[in-house]
Amino acid sequence: MQQIGNIVNEPMTSPVDKGDRYASAVRNRLILVNVLRVLLLVVIVGGWELGARTHFIDPFFWGQPSGIWAQIVTWVVNGTAQGPLWEQILVTLEETILGFVLGVVLGVIFGIVLGRNRFLADVLGPYIKAGNSIPRVVLGSIFVIGLGLGMQSKVALAVVLVFFIVFFNAFQGVREADRNLLANARILGASQFQLTTEVIVPSALTWIIASLHTSFSFALVGGCDSSFCKGGIQVPEKLVRSSYQKREKKEEDMEEDIWLSKGAKILREVKEWRRAHPKATFVEIEDEVHRQMVQLEAHLLQDAAQESASRTWGKETSGEVPRCPTCQVSLQARGQQKRTLQGNGGESVTLLRTYGTCPNCGESFFPPR
Repeated sequence: MQQIGNIVNEPMTSPVDKGDRYASAVRNRLILVNVLRVLLLVVIVGGWELGARTHFIDPFFWGQPSGIWAQIVTWVVNGTAQGPLWEQILVTLEETILGFVLGVVLGVIFGIVLGRNRFLADVLGPYIKAGNSIPRVVLGSIFVIGLGLGMQSKVALAVVLVFFIVFFNAFQGVREADRNLLANARILGASQFQLTTEVIVPSALTWIIASLHTSFSFALVGGCDSSFCKGGIQVPEKLVRSSYQKREKKEEDMEEDIWLSKGAKILREVKEWRRAHPKATFVEIEDEVHRQMVQLEAHLLQDAAQESASRTWGKETSGEVPRCPTCQVSLQARGQQKRTLQGNGGESVTLLRTYGTCPNCGESFFPPR
């Protein structure tokens, strides 16, 4: 009796209270998940930015979030060299959506047909596997050559990327249809068409829908990947051009830093010489400065000579080929040699250039000339 009394005295929990507690738990879990997602994003982006600023990672190759954001803001506000940024994004999305839709339709149709027809699947199976093994980058180049530089090549690559993902999911979904359900439908007199539309397709629909999320990202990759093989208006092209511009700017900055370092080194050596010779006369100081300036002049002369138009002669098939000043006949490259030249001020300059001879008069030359 005491146990019965205890049970009666326990508070009763209504279904409404249970529903409120469940809804509160779901809401709290959703908040926790979103907070952790934001924190993870902050850690990744913040670590990336910190690594680039401290040069733990090379900001030229890996970039940094602040620079990417600044470039995007510039494109949004001022546009790109080929027009507004939104135009480039719309072109990419148009190609992506078109390739996605065509790839999904073809993948579903072929997946269901081959899944229902085992004989046809056995015949075409090796060819489908061989086609799926072809590298997508190679297909992008082939499509550009065969279909041109327009939208067709990029849509074709997006279709191929989407097709195989959807096809294999639809094919497996058809093969995994419940055999008992199919047998019951046949007993009830269902035709092959009714089996396909009323039983098999709904059963495979879960597999097909599961492939759409991944296939759309592949369609976007296909639309962007083809733009690297052509020169049309595309978002990736802007990123590549911006990367090259930053690289050229970095090389120019590096050259300036090198010359600033050389100038600072000469100034430091002159000061050290002066401290080592406190009783040196003005003429001796002038001679030491002149000696240091001759070295700087030699470096400058060497860099200027290295910028000759014939510096790639013998290495590349295109470009300027030096000619014999007497016969005006193109010289024949004979390999590279180091030559030390004397400047008017007595400075020595060492150049690595392709050595050539004139096939007409036999005279040898060492460009630049």
